[in-house]
Amino acid sequence: MSTILKCKMCGGDIEVSKDMTVGTCLYCGSVVTLPRIDTDKKARMFNRANQYRMENEFDKAYRVYEAILEEDAEEAEAYWGLILSEYGVEYVVDPKTQKRVPTCHRTQTKLIKSSSNYENAIKYADSESRFIYEDEATKIDSIQKRI
Repeated sequence: MSTILKCKMCGGDIEVSKDMTVGTCLYCGSVVTLPRIDTDKKARMFNRANQYRMENEFDKAYRVYEAILEEDAEEAEAYWGLILSEYGVEYVVDPKTQKRVPTCHRTQTKLIKSSSNYENAIKYADSESRFIYEDEATKIDSIQKRI
């Protein structure tokens, strides 16, 4: 089964199969973690949550990620989505490198790595996704510290 998910960095289409946990966006070149897609409904929910987050509607995105977790409490990508929504993360193009970098629209005093959502994302992720989550969390924590 092949499904289309939206890139969480740029919103471009990423074609995924059931066993993929990491993919590369053909539009922006970002390496992104992917949810375990086992139903069309789940894919639609992830795309909706991602769209809300990209439109800076972080509370709406958060609620959709929570709904995903009600159906699958071990979905690492939904926990990561909660983090991105909680911290108001939007990925913008760095004019120097042309790569997508996180920007935080919400200031939090608690670092991502101390969040229970982060712990769950790491707990349920495979090793490849875990590495990406850890790297992104370090970048976002650095931004939060500067703010």
